[in-house]
Amino acid sequence: MASLYNRSDSPFIWIRYKDAAGKWASKNTGYRQDNIGDRKQAEIVAKRKSLEEMASKPVRVASHNWEDWAMPWIIARWGNRTNRTPKMYTNYFWRWLKYFQENEVTQPATLRREHVINYLEWRQKHGGHRNTAIHEIKFLGMLMDEAINRGYATTNPARKLHIEKTAPAEKVPWSEFEVEQVEKALAERNKFGWMHVTFLMGLYQAARLRQSEIPLSRIDFRRRIIDYPSDRVKGGKGYSQPIDSDFYPILQELVAHRQSLGKSLLCEIPVLPSVEWRRFLDTLGLKHLVHHGLRATWITRAALAGIPESLAKRFVNHASSQVHAIYQKITATDLMPMLDAFALYRHKQALMPPPPSLVPQISVAAGPL
Repeated sequence: MASLYNRSDSPFIWIRYKDAAGKWASKNTGYRQDNIGDRKQAEIVAKRKSLEEMASKPVRVASHNWEDWAMPWIIARWGNRTNRTPKMYTNYFWRWLKYFQENEVTQPATLRREHVINYLEWRQKHGGHRNTAIHEIKFLGMLMDEAINRGYATTNPARKLHIEKTAPAEKVPWSEFEVEQVEKALAERNKFGWMHVTFLMGLYQAARLRQSEIPLSRIDFRRRIIDYPSDRVKGGKGYSQPIDSDFYPILQELVAHRQSLGKSLLCEIPVLPSVEWRRFLDTLGLKHLVHHGLRATWITRAALAGIPESLAKRFVNHASSQVHAIYQKITATDLMPMLDAFALYRHKQALMPPPPSLVPQISVAAGPL
């Protein structure tokens, strides 16, 4: 298994692992010891290296242990995809493997229904939301189906559990003060890091988290267009949108920065970006906000600015008016300028002279000539 270590002569985190020939090797991860975000990324690298070692091991025919067959199956089934599915399922498996080790579930035949049910509480203690755990249980269901097909188990305890999800948190639009607060904190802590980039893309382009991880070649400054590839868009259907004029110079600077680093993507997003965003916003005391609220912010602002719904839907790639309406969070405070304008209109109307047709006509009797 790969492991991380620090060297006194280097500020970076190093990793020790087995190479393709099965020999121990070590190298610099490129992540710094003194940065909490870098330490987390280094841990992810170590996990992936460990899983690669598992996948390269020859399968022992008589063994049903998870490590011997599950990872090769994941690679064989989803390894050819270019989207985040292989990475996501790999991390799901790593998490289940840790749970199995703690609960002595050494192979599929020893998995019981209570193990799966108890995973919900275990996952919450390890920083996962209930709905996240349910997604991971669905993956376990697929994994156990494969185990049954291979003859490693006879039943699937991860199926037909009827576990209900909790209602998703309401996407609260961000106030101007909250936008400024977060933007300042991100610029100070890690300007043009992945979190800063996803913030800017959400604020100006109403982009979801994963949409920000796009090739630089898809940003056309001459035409002022961003073209999102299908593997970065929810629903798998790519689309394009114009670049906000206020965002244009910032995006130029960002792209130039990424090119100077030799990068081909606008940013590299970690495996669980929503979790990272949750922790970051909590440090600022903004527990009521989520990144996706930036999308609601853009849509609400567009409605208040009088932008036709058909154009706003096209910009954010909403096919349904019903879905689009959910994001519009117009408050009573937002309506105050409307009433002010209405009061001004009434005042102007009161000051205007009545039309000639309403002015009383005074008849003058004709006198003698």
